[in-house]
Amino acid sequence: MLTPEDLQRYSRQIILPQVGQAGQERLKAARVLIVGVGGLGAPLALYLAAAGIGELILVDPDHVSLNNLHRQILYAIEDLRQPKVEIAARELSKRAPTKITTHTQALTEENAADLIQSADIVCDGTDNFTARYLVNDFAIKHGKPNVHAAIFQFQGQISVFGANQGPCYRCLFPNRPKNAPSCAEAGVFGVLPGVMALFQATEVIKLILNLGDPLIGRLLLYDALAAKTSEIKFRRNPNCPSCGPNRNESFLSKAYSDLQSCEMNPTVPELTPLELKQELESPNPPIVVDVREAHEREISTLPNTIHIPRGEIADRIQELDPNANLVIQCRSGGRSAQVAAYLLGQGFKQVRNLATGINGWAKTVDPTVPTY
Repeated sequence: MLTPEDLQRYSRQIILPQVGQAGQERLKAARVLIVGVGGLGAPLALYLAAAGIGELILVDPDHVSLNNLHRQILYAIEDLRQPKVEIAARELSKRAPTKITTHTQALTEENAADLIQSADIVCDGTDNFTARYLVNDFAIKHGKPNVHAAIFQFQGQISVFGANQGPCYRCLFPNRPKNAPSCAEAGVFGVLPGVMALFQATEVIKLILNLGDPLIGRLLLYDALAAKTSEIKFRRNPNCPSCGPNRNESFLSKAYSDLQSCEMNPTVPELTPLELKQELESPNPPIVVDVREAHEREISTLPNTIHIPRGEIADRIQELDPNANLVIQCRSGGRSAQVAAYLLGQGFKQVRNLATGINGWAKTVDPTVPTY
């Protein structure tokens, strides 16, 4: 039941004939799980709480960092290094009477069933394919709609998966795209996650109130630079291992492991920034190969490096001596580990990864080097 305060707080929404008091009561009774409280999840949580959702379940293992603040609008400077879900709960509680339940661990195969079963609707605000497939598969298994959004630089996408017998994420993306960069690698336009989060919030409310035409079987694409939207229609895949009639649990479990292997840094020899500094000062210094993008080198560079972006390594491998002493460097050690593993697999003899990348160099060797 709505309280007198509820009636006043949500009065502008309640007077909409499509919502009414009954609709507001449905919102108050709803439980929504948000996986990832970052660029998408933070504004999404704000608008869902403001709309009167009864309970938000927030899942995110990350802590607030300075480079979050241009897009993750729940957080401020004083929140740095604090758990995102705890800060989000504090800020949301200031704005709305919504119950906030927090989980500081990542979504995993072990906890996904309990978390997803506890909600009416799942919102995917994650930024990696392992998590997206995991959210999708457990939402499908337990009959929960999955309101998904994703962003890349100036472009966003959104769809509703698994609602009303509609198709799922695996129907649209059966295989993980190769060499898909993260936001840390590719960058993201600060306002874009907010735009896509508002689309997500709209779809959640439409599902709860059974309003309009949800994005089921439709992928909405948004181009911020062109200020245009477009739409791709898609259907259920009868052979889908997640939502098809022959759901394959063993395949799905293996798929998570394969995805994690792709996204985790391969095991390659490493050296620290301090160790690299010492070797660069030796009579026979290693050759440092910077595999970042050109625009990243405008922010910071190490002296006397060779620049070959990760995506060009295979085509330009002949520029590197397979017998040379190579150190591969990127921003924080992830892309460089992948390149180092690739070169070792191609028969290169001495390849090491610079652990923590140029940002680690800035922290431990030369604080005048900008971090990003």
